[in-house]
Amino acid sequence: FVFARRKEERMSERLPRLVPWANTAEWQAVRAWIFSSSVAARWRGCRRLEAWRARMSRLPLAVECTYNLLHAQLQDHGRQSDNHTLQMLYAMAVVRFINGFSDAEQRGAVARSVAVISASLRIPEWLVDIRHDTTHTTIPSLECLRSCVPHALAWLRENYWDKQAEYLEEQAVELSELLSKYRGVQTANAKAAKLRDGFLKDIISTTTPNSIRDVLVPALLANGVLIPEDLKQDQAAWLALWQPALARFAETWGHFAVTMMSSLIHALQQQQQQQ
Repeated sequence: FVFARRKEERMSERLPRLVPWANTAEWQAVRAWIFSSSVAARWRGCRRLEAWRARMSRLPLAVECTYNLLHAQLQDHGRQSDNHTLQMLYAMAVVRFINGFSDAEQRGAVARSVAVISASLRIPEWLVDIRHDTTHTTIPSLECLRSCVPHALAWLRENYWDKQAEYLEEQAVELSELLSKYRGVQTANAKAAKLRDGFLKDIISTTTPNSIRDVLVPALLANGVLIPEDLKQDQAAWLALWQPALARFAETWGHFAVTMMSSLIHALQQQQQQQ
């Protein structure tokens, strides 16, 4: 099951996909809270997931499943519900987890069984059996359902949260290296212009609309990239270097200029607060 964007899909995308988190930093913070050993941190993560649900009527599947499982687990930990309610919460979370990913993977004219799809996703078979009992026979005991949650959350962590975090980190490194190469070609001649154009094409093909705000713009605003470390440097030459890049980005992504300005204003506000 592939959560990260495929490169061939990036080229045709020009509009960002709506997500409930403000930026990657918020997403990373929630990821850390959800899988923390601290109950207080997990509650904090759960409350933030609830806020995301309020922002969007439909969360990404992996995030929604994480919330359902975590919410049931925390309700149980604090004994904030009776045993029957807890049993229903756990059962609903497990069924939605298995059914959600099975439905998402249904492809082709011939439907595949939940068991077959789950096996291809490396979801433990016994979890699928518990889902089957819950929907077709008798709801398993609270103890049995309770034991499902750590395994389901571990699957979500491995196949969504950790994979997505790794993908974002790799993309940030790749974009930083490309921007560094672009910046390094400052000679004003035809050969240099061709090199810079090649680097710009690579940057655009590497960047997804959703990563503009969270990866590309922060990389541009890093020290020594768009803003020179030495303010005494030739400003005209620096402007001539970056103006084509900014113009190309604005032409490629209609929301780039607004995103760039809002991020710059936010960075200045944070700087003022620190002072």
